[in-house]
Amino acid sequence: MSIYADLYRYRELFGNLIRRDLQTRYKGSALGVLWSLINPLVLMGIYVLVFSLLWKVAQVPHYALYLLVGLTVWLWTSLSGFALVVGLCWLAAGFLWLLWVTRGFQRPTPVLHVEE
Repeated sequence: MSIYADLYRYRELFGNLIRRDLQTRYKGSALGVLWSLINPLVLMGIYVLVFSLLWKVAQVPHYALYLLVGLTVWLWTSLSGFALVVGLCWLAAGFLWLLWVTRGFQRPTPVLHVEE
């Protein structure tokens, strides 16, 4: 239950992170955000047409909903792979910098003093 409480408590943070990710991903694109919403719907329509209406292969109840959930998860995770690699590279660079600054954690971590 604490996971849901944390999600609710940090909902503004999650909203800002998602908004920032969408803005940076589709910066300079006229239909970028709209395309990210329409793409799973178009693919779902094609798959439903082919597999349940033309070939009559899919006997799953609520096949369209099943496809929409699967396609949405697949598209969001497959598009995020590059961002994951870049983030891991920055994480490694930051960790190496911290190792260098602290001389292998022999010295204390530098403290930043921010004056307001």
